[in-house]
Amino acid sequence: MVIEGKELWRPRQAFADASNIRQYQNWLKAEYGIDTNHYDELWQWSVNHTADFWASIWSFFNVQSDTPYSSVFKLPQDKEQFIGTQWFPDSQVNYAEHLLRAEEKLGDQIVFHHLSETRLLAQMSWRELGRQVRIVATQLRALGVEAGDRVVSYMPNVPETPIAMM
Repeated sequence: MVIEGKELWRPRQAFADASNIRQYQNWLKAEYGIDTNHYDELWQWSVNHTADFWASIWSFFNVQSDTPYSSVFKLPQDKEQFIGTQWFPDSQVNYAEHLLRAEEKLGDQIVFHHLSETRLLAQMSWRELGRQVRIVATQLRALGVEAGDRVVSYMPNVPETPIAMM
């Protein structure tokens, strides 16, 4: 039975120590001397030091940008609300490039298991995903599609959809 306020599960210490958030906390301590042993401490630091938190996330995940950000965020005229805030203004990030960074490390691991009404169950590796994305990008460039152009399609839930999106 679930009772409000009662802890439902606690991970083994080894599991918690191997988690992404613990890796980030360890990195934060080593790089900036910011010690957040517990999630609540990390959360409070992120709230009290919003710009520092997001700048550290940018660094931790090694975000690549040909145009680095000038500030972490730019508040709207009404500085009382975050609605309308511009995050990392002046920077441009290639979303597909970041998604496909996993290809180098994960290569032959499966990224998609898929099937549809017209196709049998199949799978796709990270390497094949990257290959397919490069083919589509090459063909779009050959058709004259350039940065800033909009390409629209209506597609079903098949692997070609995320491939085209990237």
